[in-house]
Amino acid sequence: MRGLLAIALVVVALAAGSPAAGQTVSGELAGRAIRPNGTPLSDVTVTVTRTDREGVRIGSTDAGGAFRIMSLPIGSYQVRLDRLGHRSVLLTGVRIDLGRATWLGELALPVAAVPIDPLTVEMDRVQIDRTRTAIGSTLRASEFALLPTDRDYRSIVQLFPHASESFLGDPVNVGGSTGLENAYHVEGVDVTDVYRGRSGTALPYNFVEAVELQVGGYQAEHGGALGGIVNAVTRSGTDELEVSGFGYVSGGELSAEPAPVPGVQQRTGVEEYDFGVSVGGPVVRERLWFFTAYNPGFLREDVRLPGLPIEEASVTRHSFAGKLDWRVSSHADLALSVFGDPTVERRVEPPSGSVELLNPDPILGRHEQGGVNGSLRGSLRFGDNLALEGAVARHQGWENVEGE
Repeated sequence: MRGLLAIALVVVALAAGSPAAGQTVSGELAGRAIRPNGTPLSDVTVTVTRTDREGVRIGSTDAGGAFRIMSLPIGSYQVRLDRLGHRSVLLTGVRIDLGRATWLGELALPVAAVPIDPLTVEMDRVQIDRTRTAIGSTLRASEFALLPTDRDYRSIVQLFPHASESFLGDPVNVGGSTGLENAYHVEGVDVTDVYRGRSGTALPYNFVEAVELQVGGYQAEHGGALGGIVNAVTRSGTDELEVSGFGYVSGGELSAEPAPVPGVQQRTGVEEYDFGVSVGGPVVRERLWFFTAYNPGFLREDVRLPGLPIEEASVTRHSFAGKLDWRVSSHADLALSVFGDPTVERRVEPPSGSVELLNPDPILGRHEQGGVNGSLRGSLRFGDNLALEGAVARHQGWENVEGE
């Protein structure tokens, strides 16, 4: 019954979802088993075990000694190769990255007449994806959390090769294109601003497990993107209950007062702070996991205008994310995700030119923007060479502008 339910849910997701640009949220593992003399070794059992939470995938090598394990959640794994009459090989620290296939190379299994301890190989070398033509890189949370970046995962894009900060007000430039030509995906959902194409849904990097930047060679469904494709995956729960809190404060007391310039507005007293909490863990161990997070953020500053009282500009954003991961069976998985960034901004925008204002009403505005997103993804695997993936998603974004 569980297998039938999984097949039915995936079929419904495939039928209900309108055509959309799909973006992977997993990785792959590939390699080749050989004898010590270099000839291929078939019928080798390949056991892939995730080290940070329960979950085992099993495959086997074909007549050419090759094996491929598809749709693996990103994370750290250990891989064991077993065949009767041969010494087992155990690889630890195997990392599965977002949107990439980890190539283990050719692994020799020595002939052994009696059972002996497995050969342990610590994986600590650069992996080259030999199965895809896309050019890109991936950063995981353990890496970008230690780097000097802004609070938003989108600022991490500046750390990748082929990406550079723009000084014209548009988002980061990738591969020589402007920031308006990028595409943004979170959990496989295209969250690119549908109005101007400026950016995507804002989320703090505390919510994010990995960020991938594709520069070129990507599939035809992403033809609307002439720059880079930013692909992010939010965190998932594990078999251990994890609760974490975080905060950021930047006060105006540490900033110097700017020198007054006649006829020019001045922004002083800038204060920015946010705080958040995330909780993840098992609903049913080894089968169903959850992750949820909430992060309100606030920014305020005083705007001084010639001949007018000081006005306060402010931004209030409520970022949230939630995910349920369900391992229906050893061959089927489902994941339900929701996330968003509703934002309210009080703007103080003086008119250009030499316009003299008698009162501040024309320059005070209230902007409501952001979005709410949801997705349901499913994967169903038939052996080592066939896998079906389906998704249905909804992205709702808005930008309402009115005078205060």
